[in-house]
Amino acid sequence: MQKDYYLILGISSSATLEEIKKAYRINAIKYHPDKNFGDPAFAQKFLEIKEAYDVLIDTERRKEFDIKYHQFFANSSASEAKHKQNQQEERKQQQEKEEKFRYDPYKQFYSSFDREQQETPQFEPVKTPWGEDINGILEFFILPKGIGKIIGGYSTLVRGTKSISFWKLLFTVIISSYIILPSLAIIMFLIWQHWYFNLHKADATQTLLIAYAIIASIIIGLRVANHYNTVAFKHLNYFIGVNGFALFKCEGSKENITSKEEINFNNVTDLVLRMQTRKQNFQYVDTNYQFLWLNTKTKKMVFESVGTYVDKNENPNKYAYPEYWLNKEAEKYWTVYLLDKMEKTLQEKGYLEFNVYVWGKNTYLPYIQLGIGFITLLDGKENVTYKFNDIKRMYTKGTDLFIEHKNYEKVLFFIKSGNKNSIPLDSLCNRQFFIKATEILLGYSIA
Repeated sequence: MQKDYYLILGISSSATLEEIKKAYRINAIKYHPDKNFGDPAFAQKFLEIKEAYDVLIDTERRKEFDIKYHQFFANSSASEAKHKQNQQEERKQQQEKEEKFRYDPYKQFYSSFDREQQETPQFEPVKTPWGEDINGILEFFILPKGIGKIIGGYSTLVRGTKSISFWKLLFTVIISSYIILPSLAIIMFLIWQHWYFNLHKADATQTLLIAYAIIASIIIGLRVANHYNTVAFKHLNYFIGVNGFALFKCEGSKENITSKEEINFNNVTDLVLRMQTRKQNFQYVDTNYQFLWLNTKTKKMVFESVGTYVDKNENPNKYAYPEYWLNKEAEKYWTVYLLDKMEKTLQEKGYLEFNVYVWGKNTYLPYIQLGIGFITLLDGKENVTYKFNDIKRMYTKGTDLFIEHKNYEKVLFFIKSGNKNSIPLDSLCNRQFFIKATEILLGYSIA
């Protein structure tokens, strides 16, 4: 059956190129798989939108389509009326499908109304950020208040887990500690020696020393027990919300909150991250990560997370490295947040601006302007602009993204001609959003 590309984009058959671009942009943002959690119906819709755009934006392909379109849909007034009826029916079915998706309680989705709500309802999450059912197994010792509706959460505390009895810990420490046990043995020996051999000879100095030794041993035991108690009961909760994320930590008991971090996306402008793999004798050792959540308007660092994981495939265990996954999941929903604001930003400025962060100097510089059908690299001395039909290909290599102009050629091994530019991805702010926006605005998928 002949597809109606005009219906798919929601435009008339007489639409201008500018109207086609705008319709594609709006639909691509609305149906992008990242905003709809990979739902098959929305993924298929997104592919249809891309297909319709690719045909209608190309003058020759559009002419060929228009011939078939008019032959198929406009042979007679009857068929045209039938076509309009089919259009209305398809729109109705699409709307019903969207409404069902949005209000399905098992879908991690939110409406534009939810986006405006900053307060967090005080209900524990029922799913993890990656979609697994919690089923009441995890216990959340504190809930966030200002990140909007909770999409998902995770806790290292299993419900019913209690901190170990202090006296039980003290007993364990005394029995097992190689520091305290010898001390107690010496003390007991001194006490025995004093009272057995000097029962009738009071020695104030020796008695005082014994008393000091007993007190010191008790203090050491108490401190070691407290340390073991803290280590034994050390947990964190984290939450991903519509408008932000939160991280809480406790030690010793659920009531002893040692860290509270709530980050609202409205207070963030940029996210930059870097990963550094460490090797020894060419063998993988571990990976260091660093996430910086910045506000370039206030020139402040909103939140920083630094750590290490061990996984050479760059997919560390979600349960073993919770702070890493908090940031990775937060990045995904931060990207969705920026996608929601994308149309408004384009209307106001005509382009999206991306900064590069200068590591070690805690500063950032405007580096890219990405608009509808063009990308400009801000070099400082001479800006370089690529139009969407000037680009030969875009690809990543190492930590850089390369853009090749259609005039670029590698003549010999060491001789090149034409234009080629690189973008340092490990310094580029809002990197994931940049990749999605490039796909929508330029029509290029970055390999």
